[in-house]
Amino acid sequence: MVPRYVRVALEVSVVRAENPAPENHEERDGMMSMALTDAQTGRFCRIRTVGGQERSRLYLERLGFVPGEYVSIVSRLNGNMIVTVKDSRIALSSELASNIGVI
Repeated sequence: MVPRYVRVALEVSVVRAENPAPENHEERDGMMSMALTDAQTGRFCRIRTVGGQERSRLYLERLGFVPGEYVSIVSRLNGNMIVTVKDSRIALSSELASNIGVI
């Protein structure tokens, strides 16, 4: 049986191949990076960077948004979103979510 994190990584790779990233996404080390706000609902993405001001970055890291962790958008409403990270559901404003870079 294939571990879940391997299946998720493969699924993300397949989705990326089927849906090329828009022009505003950047490529680093051969991998496409985008803001969490641009990710598709229901898909798992791996956190690549957490940016923004130091206070915001520390707040997000304390909630579990650290590089290498997987995150999924559960739902969106008026630009805000509910995401799953480390088996917890967290509501994020679009401003905070735009500080999280995912692949």
